[in-house]
Amino acid sequence: AAAAARREAAAGDSLAVLAVCCMKEALAAAAGLGNLEAVAWVLQGLPIHSQDTQAQVDERDLAPADIVLARLPHFSDMLARLMTTCSFKEATSLVEVVVAVARLLPLQAQRAVSDLCFELMHQTEPQVTHTGLVRALVAAYATLRGKSELEALLTIVTHVQEVVGKAGDETQVEVSAPGVLHEGTAQLAALEVLRQLEGHLAEGEELLGAVVRGGGGAEAAAAAAGAVEGSAPAGSGGASGSGAGGSGDAMGNGAAAARSVKQLMEALCRRLREVLEVLQVVVQTRLGNPQVLEVQVEVLIKAYRLLGAAAKAHLPLKGSAAAAAAAGVAPPPPPPLGRAFHDLVALVHKDLTPPVYAAVGDDLSAPAAPVGGEEGVGAARLSRAKLKRDAKAYSQLVHAIEEWEKHLLSLEKAFKAQGVNLMRGAKRSTNRDFQIVVPAAGAGAGAGAAAGGEDRTERQRR
Repeated sequence: AAAAARREAAAGDSLAVLAVCCMKEALAAAAGLGNLEAVAWVLQGLPIHSQDTQAQVDERDLAPADIVLARLPHFSDMLARLMTTCSFKEATSLVEVVVAVARLLPLQAQRAVSDLCFELMHQTEPQVTHTGLVRALVAAYATLRGKSELEALLTIVTHVQEVVGKAGDETQVEVSAPGVLHEGTAQLAALEVLRQLEGHLAEGEELLGAVVRGGGGAEAAAAAAGAVEGSAPAGSGGASGSGAGGSGDAMGNGAAAARSVKQLMEALCRRLREVLEVLQVVVQTRLGNPQVLEVQVEVLIKAYRLLGAAAKAHLPLKGSAAAAAAAGVAPPPPPPLGRAFHDLVALVHKDLTPPVYAAVGDDLSAPAAPVGGEEGVGAARLSRAKLKRDAKAYSQLVHAIEEWEKHLLSLEKAFKAQGVNLMRGAKRSTNRDFQIVVPAAGAGAGAGAAAGGEDRTERQRR
């Protein structure tokens, strides 16, 4: 009887898997075309969710979005069923398909799917142990929020911190996190947050490129700024001609480009501030998963490099370059030091750099693997390899931070007459009081030192 029950359950699972696979292939193909009409045509084979209204609705005149929306509750039921029967792998595949379909719908419908995914994250029984499903739900919840995406990521990482604890804080807090975020999955949810932040930093690099190039023209820069802020781009002057009229047009275009670049830089600084507000919570979370820590360092390096490039983009032009920009025959001059940039600098000094150095120190002070016997030798070898990777990664991170601060000092010098102080609150020498030690094979813990620690005194002297 028990064997028969297992066979029946296995058959039911196989049917569920087959149904999900068929649905995934059909919808993925339609969504891959980027055509909502194709998705609606596929879903018309399903009844609308409420059978009572099936005979009363004539869908021939309905918009494709309405046809798709009428079937979304089916996917909610399917996902809930798959999760309650522990079919986590199939649920992961279905979440990915639903997200692909939702991206073709209006923003309000996307947010409805986002809400659904967040609701599914509250399942407690049976406990979700499939980290792929947790990451898929986190990504779906955040990326379908529109302009509220970073707020959603902040919500997730705050719950992760509740579960695993805040770095340097032994106080027990009441956990109100969704059920899928527990000791076994929370750190991988933080990994997904880091990957999403990495995508935002890549977008920031593209926007900063528009600033450096002057947007490729006033219209392009204004369009980029409008895309960030959701506003209409500023207009630009007509084509430049020759003689006095051409000179006037060039000056008009230059002024429009300068306004667009200023608008774009302010929008970029505000967006970066939102990204770093999430990132600083991740840094202050007690993470121990090596994969997560490695990605965290990678994201921090990219963040500080982008910060340094943004600071450098504010440096005034000199000589012939400044004259050409003023005449409108070259890219517009750099944007002024606005309030958004000052706020960004203050956030980094107060909430990001100090916990970054604290996290580096905590990781480097973690006890090494025990040595002894065959297993001890292998563990020691792995420990040395990890230290070498850490030495390289942390040296790159420290260098990125120093480059950022170096550009701030250059800006202070350039704007000395205005009394600009961009290093207020930055504790440069005390923050760097650590050293990476990589012991050689068979040597004690004090043998050798990474380059990141060797030249620390010289950096502080500068």
